[in-house]
Amino acid sequence: MSDKIKIVLNYTKPVELTDISLSLSAIGSEFQLSSEHSKNGVPGSKLYLHKVEQGSLIAELIAISDQASVFVGQAQAISEFIGNFKWLKEFLLGERSDKPKIDKKQLDRLDAFLNPVAKDSGAQWQISGNETVNITINYQQANAMQNAAARERELLKEPISGLQQQVALTFQQTRDNPNTGNRAKVESIYPLAIKVVFDNDDVHQEMLLNDENPLTGVYLVDVRVETVNNKPILYKITRFHESIEA
Repeated sequence: MSDKIKIVLNYTKPVELTDISLSLSAIGSEFQLSSEHSKNGVPGSKLYLHKVEQGSLIAELIAISDQASVFVGQAQAISEFIGNFKWLKEFLLGERSDKPKIDKKQLDRLDAFLNPVAKDSGAQWQISGNETVNITINYQQANAMQNAAARERELLKEPISGLQQQVALTFQQTRDNPNTGNRAKVESIYPLAIKVVFDNDDVHQEMLLNDENPLTGVYLVDVRVETVNNKPILYKITRFHESIEA
């Protein structure tokens, strides 16, 4: 088995240096993480750029251990890494339902890796291990994977609850009653408008009854967020600080 990972970027448009640097850095970080958690890996192993060829961008990455500062045989760890990458690709494309264990930082690195192909309709990534092309990702797949990864990141977000201070709130519906029929959005907490109540009549009057058109205003407020199943369902406005310009 080969001790190298070969990554080939076929492209039809100029590739930004930043994009390719972030791509190679992302896959290097993923391999280091995979090697650390693999029984076949060597602690402190990293991927190093071995060579780049003309034409398509071809990078051969070899594993080197911090402990020895020399090349170490990691064919099994490389095979395991590629297998996990393929599993993630198939999950994000809906080709398999069993979800791999992955966190937000890994999804961020995947997004960076996919960028050069996602920006070029004629581009393609090829990842090889054991001298065989194991993974191919084209333009359509890269964009689909990025969209699916964005949805997964949303699911991994820690729910925001409790008192949130000085957040920007906009109303989508208001009533004279401080506890009925008011709905507002706080984009830093949740993208949709939900029910709003007021801690007391003074806050309600200061914000709404003294404003000619509260539906066009932006309000800096303290809110207490109530959630059900990790989803915000109610904002209770406890303090009004000021109106601000959008």
